[in-house]
This record gives sequence, C-alpha cells and structure tokens, in this order.
Amino acid sequence: MPTTPATPSQSRTADARFRSGAVARMANLSVNTLRIWERRYQVVAPPQTDSGHRLYSPHDVARLTLLAQLTAHGHAIGTVAKRSLPDLQALALQLDVAGHIHPTPPDAAQADVLRVVVGRNIARRLASPAVVRLLASSGNPQQTVYDDLTQALAAMVHGQAQSGLQADMQLIVQLVVQLPSLQAEDADRIAQLAQCLQAGHGRVHGLVIYGFGPEHAAQALLARGMAVRRSPLSDRELAALLAPSSVPVKRLPTPRRFDDATLAMLSAQASAIACECQRHVAELTQQLADFESYSANCESRTAADAQLHTYLNQISAQARQLFEDALDKLIRENQPA
Repeated sequence: MPTTPATPSQSRTADARFRSGAVARMANLSVNTLRIWERRYQVVAPPQTDSGHRLYSPHDVARLTLLAQLTAHGHAIGTVAKRSLPDLQALALQLDVAGHIHPTPPDAAQADVLRVVVGRNIARRLASPAVVRLLASSGNPQQTVYDDLTQALAAMVHGQAQSGLQADMQLIVQLVVQLPSLQAEDADRIAQLAQCLQAGHGRVHGLVIYGFGPEHAAQALLARGMAVRRSPLSDRELAALLAPSSVPVKRLPTPRRFDDATLAMLSAQASAIACECQRHVAELTQQLADFESYSANCESRTAADAQLHTYLNQISAQARQLFEDALDKLIRENQPA
C-alpha cells in the first residue's frame, strides 16, 4: 500500500489508507507506542487486511498526531485517548509547541490571517523574534503547523487545518511550505492543500520555499499563482513575501449578479428608451465576466506573470461589478411606466 495519497484528488485522499510504519512516522510515534495505545486505550480501531496489516485512515492519522503532541506536553494518554477529534484540536490549540501554536488562540472574529505552515524549520523562522517584528503590521495570525505534506493532507481532509475557524471569505489565507527538494508530485499535493483551504476561505496566497528540484515543478506552482523561492531567504525577504501588500487577493470579488443566459436575454430585449444602451452594457458585462474568468486561469511562466494575472483578474472583477450596477439602472429605466 502507498504511504501517501495516490493522486491530488481530495476524494482519493479521503479514502487513503496507511500502514502502521508510515502512520508512526507521520504522528512522530514509535510503532511500539502505537501498538500499546491501540491495545490499552483503543485510541483508533483500524481494519486489517487478510494478511494482518492494519490500514489507518486520514482521520486516524489526525487523531494520533494530536495525541502525540498532547502527551509530549504533559497530558496523560489515559485522559485524552477517548476524546473526539474536535476536542483534541481544541486542546492542541492551547499548547505552545516550540512557539508554533498560539498558547491562547485568538477569537475567530479577531483573527484576520489564517496561516497554515508545512515544515517545522520554516515554522521556527516565522516564530523567531526578528520575523515576528517584521510581520508586526501584517495582521493578527492564527497559525497551524504540520511536519510534512502527508501529515497536512491527512489533517485537512477532516478540517484540522482550519483550527476551528468558521469559513470566512474576508480572511487573508496563507499556505507556507518549505521542502528540501521539490518534485512534480510535491507540487500536486501543495495544490491540493490550497484547494482544501479554498473550499472554506476562497483565494489562498501560497508561498513555497525549496532547496533543489526540477524547473517544471516550480513552474507548475507558479502557474497556479503561488510564490516560489529557492532557499535560503533572509528574514526581510520572508516577511516581505508574507506582508499584506504581497498577497494577490485579500477578498473575493462580489459574485456575478447576471449569469450568461440572463445577459443574453437582456442583450436581446427590446428597449423602452430610444437607444441600444442596455444591449451594449449587457454585452460589455459578458465580456468582462469572460475576461475575469480567463485571467484567473491564465497560464503563468514566472512569478511576475502570476502577479500580473492576479492584478488583471482584480481589475476586471471591479469593472464587471460597475457595469452590473449600470445594467441594473438600465433595467429599472427600461421598465414600462
């Protein structure tokens, strides 16, 4: 059995199963401890194959990871073994794990930055006094940290990455990943992490830092609008990449008020005023909506390309909203007296 999700599909990840050795590594446990916890405390109950291999689900991995963190910081396994995953998440948020998790989590209404970090080394950098000072004006972050991509994917399937926050389209959402090497399969899994976050929060600002890897893997992430940098980065460079001014989109544009079919109908509708302004405005609104979609999905070869396409997407969305206002006014004026 593979020890990582076979494809970037979220549904495939939800069905993934892991053997005990892989689970022990992801949860930072010994296999012996895992066996004792199962036998004495029934922390998880994985099914077994005909040959006797236990197969753990992502939910099992998330539970075991949290239990390992909690017991490492003083909780007795007997007192937490039977608690639900949300209860374990709440307890973990009260820990100060090497400075990575807030000892007192901010209220969801007060947090304006949701930061998901993959890699303990980059998490330590972000928690260092120098970087904290440089990011002091960059919002109030709520941060969750994972050791690697496998652990993060397993946890996100069950909502752990959102750290109890309700879906909020107004949050600045940052995904920060550091890898010693970046391969094509890593790029696919990073994209999947971003998709998990997008499901609850809309657009996500991704920053990937890596040591070595093929150019095409970095280009795949750039094409998805992520910032990609080779290590090492200075503290100032890291802070600049996470500052609000570098985040491509902080808020989602207003959803479309007129779908394609409605715009086609308004364009063909007879006008009560002596001009064809309604038709022209409906056609321009359609063109702007089309370009907004195009710019959001346009291929980017470099970080500068990605930044330009993000800008064009924002501008076309703003223009589309203005023309929708104009179309609303024309519709009202076109009503019979």
